[in-house]
Amino acid sequence: MVVERPIEGLGDWVRTHYSVEVTPKLDGKQVIVCGWVRELRTMGKLNFIKLADREGFIQITAKSGVVDEELINKIVDLGREWVIAVKGTVRKNKEAPGGREIIPIAIRIVNKAEAPLPMEVETKKTPAELPTRLDWRFIDLRKPEVAAIFNITDTIKRSFFEYFDKEGFIDVNPPIIVGAATEGGAELFPVSYFDREAFLNQSPQLYKQILLAAGFDKVSMVTPVFRAEPHDSYRHLNELIQMDIEVAWINDEEGALKYFDGFVPFAIKQVNKYCKQQLATLQMRLSVPKAPITRLTYDDALAVLKDEFDIELPWGSDLTPEAERKICEHVNPVLITKWPTEARAFYAMPEPDNPKICRAYDLLYNGIEIASGAQRIHIFDDLIKSLKAKNIDPSGFKFYLDAFRYGMPPHGGWSIGLERFVMALLKLSNIREARLFPRTRERITP
Repeated sequence: MVVERPIEGLGDWVRTHYSVEVTPKLDGKQVIVCGWVRELRTMGKLNFIKLADREGFIQITAKSGVVDEELINKIVDLGREWVIAVKGTVRKNKEAPGGREIIPIAIRIVNKAEAPLPMEVETKKTPAELPTRLDWRFIDLRKPEVAAIFNITDTIKRSFFEYFDKEGFIDVNPPIIVGAATEGGAELFPVSYFDREAFLNQSPQLYKQILLAAGFDKVSMVTPVFRAEPHDSYRHLNELIQMDIEVAWINDEEGALKYFDGFVPFAIKQVNKYCKQQLATLQMRLSVPKAPITRLTYDDALAVLKDEFDIELPWGSDLTPEAERKICEHVNPVLITKWPTEARAFYAMPEPDNPKICRAYDLLYNGIEIASGAQRIHIFDDLIKSLKAKNIDPSGFKFYLDAFRYGMPPHGGWSIGLERFVMALLKLSNIREARLFPRTRERITP
């Protein structure tokens, strides 16, 4: 008979180990582990708990006649996804997952979970569709294959900080609330800001350039950005994270472009080094791109599409998702350089001997664009001309343009969409899977 068990809390117990830290080498040692009751099984005199935590899971084995009967009864009364703490002795067991198990001495019920669960934690039982998974994201994130995505995301962010710190960049934080459009477009989220018009920032672009006029030389940042674009595609979000750099005293676009050659392989090496368990969970092996990353001009990319894949795009158009996939079948990853000036933002520097072409570039990886950048216009008069050529009123950019009136060095930079990078790296089918709580046109909760 199932007995209604009270919530006991942790009391004075303190976790000693995560599940993965309990190894066969601890045979005979007493430990305290904490987590969720993922599964309960009874086989004759044996009772098993699959206890899950952030790092994985461990088997708790209670055998009648070995473990106190009151504790056996308590285990039988537990429910799935209850939160418990287990004090017990580690025992080697080649038949147990990981070659070890814990023989419980005591169990404390820290909290309970209602039944039935709104969705299955064990994917193999009843896989849920993505909208349901996002509605119950905290449960979805308990799945090892989902949590693995965000462990890997964390490693990529850490690798960005580490790499650019070693390269002498200054980490900065651009504003989130701004008074003007960064790109000159209208896709902005307005916010209430006292008695003035304000918006959520769509890009740190203008501010990282201003910092180079301040003499910072090299700046890097990981920052949220917001795009009020009413799309509903597998590759777009309305709130996302960008990893940006901007560097001064460059001669051409290669001055900033070259950092892709170092950072991208470094980040993937770090994932291979620190996320072995997560990659195993996802059944993935990552190859590290060779440096330098192949460069392919925009014109050459159009030629490849036409000659190898019978895809014709009008000159000046952006690459379609299909075109990006096909180019990556030709070479992967690849930097598409020398874009038509008309297709790029006002601050992209045109080639002096051919103004129809600019020093802009995109990084394609595993069939999707994950980054873009350019050498920027740094001469004030040229910048004014570019704004007007794109029918953008310069008066709305006074704070930005002032930086070019008082000594702006030649510079350039780029940004990688973190979620795009993760999506491409792990070959996810939808970018929402690379965001903890994705924001789209249809979703603003949870």
